Amino acid sequence: PINAQGIIQIQGNATDKPFCELAINPGERIDFGQVASRRYTFQEIYITNVGQETCTIKDIDGPTPSGEFSIMNQVTTPVSLKSGDGIELRVKYAPIDKGRDESKITLVSSDPGRANVILTLVATGGVPPVCKIVTDPSSTKVKFADGILNFGSTKRGSTRVKTIRIHNQGSDNCKLNSVQLAKGTDANFAIANLPKLPSTLLPNRKTSVDISFKPKNFGQYGNPDGITHNVLINTTDQNHQSKGSPPPPKGTFVIGLTGQCIQSKIEVIPDELDFGEVTMGCNSMQECVHIYNTGSASLSVTKIHIDKSSDPDFNIVKAPNIPASLTPGNSIEI
Repeated sequence: PINAQGIIQIQGNATDKPFCELAINPGERIDFGQVASRRYTFQEIYITNVGQETCTIKDIDGPTPSGEFSIMNQVTTPVSLKSGDGIELRVKYAPIDKGRDESKITLVSSDPGRANVILTLVATGGVPPVCKIVTDPSSTKVKFADGILNFGSTKRGSTRVKTIRIHNQGSDNCKLNSVQLAKGTDANFAIANLPKLPSTLLPNRKTSVDISFKPKNFGQYGNPDGITHNVLINTTDQNHQSKGSPPPPKGTFVIGLTGQCIQSKIEVIPDELDFGEVTMGCNSMQECVHIYNTGSASLSVTKIHIDKSSDPDFNIVKAPNIPASLTPGNSIEI
């Protein structure tokens, strides 16, 4: 049996009185990257009221200068945003000459801390047209694949979903032709969600593919070399030659799949943490993970760490002293 204990984390801000506060995502400096002549790209800018009082956006001025930047969806001002509400600005960049471009958008609002917020738009135009796809996961250390999607330990019969992100970091349009599982890939892996294909990725734009893992039997699936159980992503990036075995056609990315299904006397709740959207430069709320001993004998926890392949922005802020001994039914918190 597991002790009927749990922790609910509660956070709040005490203020003298309600106030309006605007948050900008992805930030107040938006880089559109490099774009070739006769091409364009766009970025979404989300303006959200994270305060307790209604915010009024009185004016949206710009982009200035406006020769190569433009707002695709004009917003009629003034506009009122209740707490938690937001609007989206979709800004387009279409270079007309070669070189670095910069423009500004000014938001005039009732935010008492920042009545005028200046958004800086930067880009480089007129560069040679190049389609350059980068995937996440991606690694040069994998022998037979461009990256490994690791599902870790998964309970038998349960489903875990992981995401492959596809980013056009080039200056020209890239075409995403197809996404499929390689021949021989175990049936416990499946494509869970696909964008509409074929599709075009504009410069500095992203898309994603969800892969599911639902093991029916205990054991190891796939391996860290990426030689079996793969996802094949075919694109028009003709400068890319994958390390698959045998190598696939140019422009095809090979993402290896690996995971394991084990019969364990340890239970980790939850097995996934979602920190949601976090403003750049700010900390997220802390999330807790509990490790339970569901067996009949003592369990020793010898190491707790964040995997080296993880983003360095994630940190463990509190953990028990290691090694830790767990008697049956007890738990520790991270």
